[in-house]
Parts: sequence; C-alpha cells; structure tokens
Amino acid sequence: MNEHRNLTLNTPDCSISNHWCYTLSEQTCLGQLISIVHNNQNNATPVLKPLSQWAISAHNVNGFNDETKRKNLLTYIEVIEADIAIIIDTRLSEKNEIRLKNQITNYTLHSARPDTPARGVSVLIRKSLPFIVLNIEKDDETANYLFIEGEIYNRRINLLGVYGPNRDNPVFYRNMFDKLAANGAEFHLMLGDLNVTLNPELDNQNYQDENQNPEARAKILELMEHRNYHDPMRETSGNKKLWTWSSNQGPQKARLDNAICNHA
Repeated sequence: MNEHRNLTLNTPDCSISNHWCYTLSEQTCLGQLISIVHNNQNNATPVLKPLSQWAISAHNVNGFNDETKRKNLLTYIEVIEADIAIIIDTRLSEKNEIRLKNQITNYTLHSARPDTPARGVSVLIRKSLPFIVLNIEKDDETANYLFIEGEIYNRRINLLGVYGPNRDNPVFYRNMFDKLAANGAEFHLMLGDLNVTLNPELDNQNYQDENQNPEARAKILELMEHRNYHDPMRETSGNKKLWTWSSNQGPQKARLDNAICNHA
C-alpha cells in the first residue's frame, strides 16, 4: 500500500483539516485481487482493473454539518476517484446525515453518528465495487469507530475507520485491534486519526512534550509487532518526515492519521 497524497485543502468554501489517500499496490493485502472500478458514468459497464488502481482515501473534516463543505469534499472524493473514503470527525446531526445521503449518488454511506455534536466516522463505498457488506459495528455513544466486515470475491476483509480518543487510553486500541482480527478475515485494514503518533522523533515537530499518550502508543506498537501489522507509509517512505496535521495557532505538526494493515 503506497501513500500517494498528503495534502491540505483549505479554501474559503471548504476548510478540511487533513486529506490523505492510499492506493493498494500489488504487494499489499489486497494486491492479488481484481477490482471492478467505475468509469464515472451512471449504469456504465464496470471495467476490470488491477487493485493497484483502487484508491482508499481518508479525510479529517473537523465537522461536516456545513452544506458547502460537504459538497466540496464529495466533489474532491470524486476528483481523486476514491473507491472507499473514510471521513473522520464528522459531528453529523441526524438531519445532516440524511442530507449527506441525499447528496451522494455513486457511493453507499455508512456512519457512526454521536448523540452529541462531537466526533463521528463515516465510510463511503463506491457502489460499483464488488464489496459485499456482511456486518457493521459502531458505537453511537462516542462514535470513535466504524467497523465493517466485508467480502470481495469470496475473500473476507475487515475495514475499520477510527477516530481515536484524545487521552491516553490503551484499552481502546486493544479493542480496535481485536476487532480488526475478528471473524477469521484474511485482510485487515484500519484507517483514521489515532490521536497519537507512532514515532515521536519522526512524526512530531515543534512539540514541547513529544511523549503524549505514551501508554496508548506503547500498546499500538506492541500489537503491531505481535500480530504482524504494518505501517505502510513508514515502510515505503523510510525516515522521511510527513505530516497529516498542522496547528493553525502555532508551529506544531504531526502525523496523527495512519493506515495500518496486516500485509506489507
């Protein structure tokens, strides 16, 4: 899995915190499969492509109740031809979740929407993909995650969108990794804002205290090592410093958003 975008969209009409997009390479967990990918025409004949051209994007939106922001991001997702889009920190109200469903045409929407206007995770799956949703699990009380158990060509995949707690909570990440490995699925993929950096030396810049949430970080790294999970961005980019977040009020930058999978 290769990270091919690391950018910020910040226009007068759309202020989205973070955008990052991965494509599945032949070396990744899904690289052996063939994906049916849309060709931008409604009801058009699907085109067979290698899954190396299947894009999964993630967007940390800092709230998604503004109609203009929703329209701009949905346009952006179409422009980059994302096949699955993970949207983090949506804070969607019930009314605006319905509006979002009505705004999308080429995707199926799944959401974990909180009872209060905080957090929230949504997943858009392109309708033309041969992705069969078998089970969905979410926590509508805190809306920190959305877990989708799916199937592609009779091969099982667990997809997990995460917005991690902004406190040192190793139990939360243990639970997320347990979900990721559940049900005997062959492929595991977790994407989102972990709210903790995996390597402070490489992933933090201009922090007074780089060792924030140390127990959560230690648990994530322990589970990645023991269960043979991978950080594809770090494995493909080495020690290069890349940021997915930067402060509007200071010089701080960090790579808080990650993709973790069980095949390199």
